[in-house]
Amino acid sequence: MKSKHLFTPHKITALFLLGALVLSCSGCSGSGSNSSNTQSSAGSETATSVTPTEEPADILHSFTNDSSLWEYLESTYPQVTMEDIESGQYNGQYVIIDSYAQNVKVTDYDYVSCDMFFPLSDGQYKQKDLWACFFGDEDLQKYGCVSGQQCLANMQDGQTFRACYYVNSDNSFGPMNMLAIKTLQGEVSTPVDPQENNSADGRLRNASIFTADVHNGSGNEVIGQRAYIIFPKSALSEITADAFVQFVNSNVKDSGYNWFSIICDDGTGINFAGNTYSFATYGNMDNEGSITNPIGYITITENSCTYEVAN
Repeated sequence: MKSKHLFTPHKITALFLLGALVLSCSGCSGSGSNSSNTQSSAGSETATSVTPTEEPADILHSFTNDSSLWEYLESTYPQVTMEDIESGQYNGQYVIIDSYAQNVKVTDYDYVSCDMFFPLSDGQYKQKDLWACFFGDEDLQKYGCVSGQQCLANMQDGQTFRACYYVNSDNSFGPMNMLAIKTLQGEVSTPVDPQENNSADGRLRNASIFTADVHNGSGNEVIGQRAYIIFPKSALSEITADAFVQFVNSNVKDSGYNWFSIICDDGTGINFAGNTYSFATYGNMDNEGSITNPIGYITITENSCTYEVAN
């Protein structure tokens, strides 16, 4: 017999027991969750587990261009201010933060140094101690930095940047903890409401949607497109029913994709087949975001969801 749980417009708590998804409802108290991250390239997607403290360089190297890489980084990691980092809440995690540089010095031996200024929540900036690193190929490889060599080599006074850093246990971070850096056009961006944007609902709402071609059985003809987002399982457990329904109505309903997948970092995910948006399957996934082993079924109505465990 199938067991049924109702999604209400309150927080959904997901308990992942023995590989099965069991969904229930609770009040709206509590907030946030640690993030796990996954990446799938459009050519051959594979859900790969990454913990907040694990170096994801191998995954990031699989992106073919900086644009796709930054789409992934900006939809996966939280954008923060200096106060957020100094509070300790992001220790042992990756974050994105903007900055601008002054007193830049670039040497002939692939070394850059500057005074780097990072945003505060009130729109002011805080100078970090000397920001400096080597940017030769071997140096960046040693640091774990996968993108930004040209940015570092051509750094100038007054330029603004966006970088993804790993925050150490003592709140410290710097270029030798940097996954990627790029030059921004315009002013430094200060998150208007970092807590909201970094919540599970905010991350779902802002998730980047990737697309890939769907081929016929022979593989010689494109017959449509599929779409997918990459979303941490730990954050999935904190999504409210309201946010989930809104996401489905905005991105899945009438989208025209052959199927739409929410790919989690443990090889499972949610799949909406065809033009169906009111019914989805949760389970183990293949490389293309299709379900190989159903674990449960989700029915979406106007403002709620129902989950049934598969037989």
